[in-house]
Amino acid sequence: MDKFKNVKKTLLTILMFIIGVLFMSPFLWMISASMKPEADVFLYPIQWIPKHWNLIENYKTVWSTKFSLYYWNSIKVSVLTTALSVLLSSMAAYAFSKIKFRGQPSTRSTYGAIQCNGCSRQFGAIDTNFQRECERYIQSSYPCC
Repeated sequence: MDKFKNVKKTLLTILMFIIGVLFMSPFLWMISASMKPEADVFLYPIQWIPKHWNLIENYKTVWSTKFSLYYWNSIKVSVLTTALSVLLSSMAAYAFSKIKFRGQPSTRSTYGAIQCNGCSRQFGAIDTNFQRECERYIQSSYPCC
């Protein structure tokens, strides 16, 4: 039984490694393409290690344009959005957990239903098992519906 368990674990590790390499290949291709001249980027078959290095010129070209401004704007937007989301979620969580108010149980279930329904639409999970679980959650929260 121990031998079978080790073989199973080894096969699973190999499978996960292969899947990991497949998921990393676009990122590795992007890094490789950033080091090549433009004409060599779309050669077939793919040359992962470039024959002609154009690394310094490519990065000089990119950073001499407005790319640095675009990059900085993206960083500002993502940091501020994350900070605001954490702040508002923390305040809402505190209110739900500490403050007793009229209609609190129905508000909690409404909030859960909104979150559940929003996630299912966002990820395209319409008519899936996740959507059915959300509907089941809403029906258990609102038995009159």
